[in-house]
Amino acid sequence: MTASKHQKKRSNKRRTVQVNIWVDPSVKAELRKRSLAQGLSVSKIGGVGLEYFLNLDIQTQHGSVLQPMVKKAIRQQLRPLVWLLIRTAYDTEVNNQLISNFLRLNPSTKESYTTILDNAHKAAKHNILRKVPDLSNIIAEIDKWMEKAAEKPDTGGKH
Repeated sequence: MTASKHQKKRSNKRRTVQVNIWVDPSVKAELRKRSLAQGLSVSKIGGVGLEYFLNLDIQTQHGSVLQPMVKKAIRQQLRPLVWLLIRTAYDTEVNNQLISNFLRLNPSTKESYTTILDNAHKAAKHNILRKVPDLSNIIAEIDKWMEKAAEKPDTGGKH
């Protein structure tokens, strides 16, 4: 048999290469300490540490890229809801002004105007927290509307 037949065949699954680095003596001591404690070579402990560091750095880079993308996606999802809230607030304020002016100017309600407003505020505070089953169909329609709006490409704030 020739010398080449007696040599061990190395696995092709994982090959490592040598990397030489200069480190502080305390780092070297810590690598040795950990290698003894875990029954592994200093090289193995150092290699795992370097891989961990590089993976962490890559994750940090991906996170900084991912964050603006997530913010943009959330903004796109919320845009239809924001417009709905603005429109609702505007319509509500118009109605409040109309009713308030009507009550103030109507001779039959002049004396009880403040009582009517106080009662309206109390009822509103009570009713705003109450769930109304009749609204489930409307909520489902708004959900469909928001899904359609989210599927449209971003127009960069232009409507």
